[in-house]
Amino acid sequence: MKLAILLMLLAPAALANESDRLYPLINQNQVDGSGCSFWLAQSGGKKDYFQWDFLTDAWINLGASDVKLTLLNDSRASDPQDQLALGRGHKLEFTGPSIRVVLRTKVTWVCPGNDESCEAWHEAGEIRVEFGKRVILSRVKGICGS
Repeated sequence: MKLAILLMLLAPAALANESDRLYPLINQNQVDGSGCSFWLAQSGGKKDYFQWDFLTDAWINLGASDVKLTLLNDSRASDPQDQLALGRGHKLEFTGPSIRVVLRTKVTWVCPGNDESCEAWHEAGEIRVEFGKRVILSRVKGICGS
């Protein structure tokens, strides 16, 4: 009886923790062509947790399925300085069904100047996901390009 009561008390806490994290995208190929793919910094980059198509669409998974988001604000679009300078910071804001996502990153690697075939760069930073009364903060790394 004591074990059953203990399990009843612990189960809701375990479920709450499960819903307060990001999950890998079910479709790892949401972006076809140019865009950015981000993974959790501690995950080693094996699976994408967030993808953005450089236009208006992005995807995230909070547990059940991939959710499509729409771009609200892109700090890159309003700043004419070199967008790919090493250390350059960016802020992207997205919205979806009862979800708000803010991605703040800095460029951590760019193609060597003499490599004309290289069309990618690396970024690292933080993703903040607000849904309901919950907030998820995670460190992310990613690659952008075509």
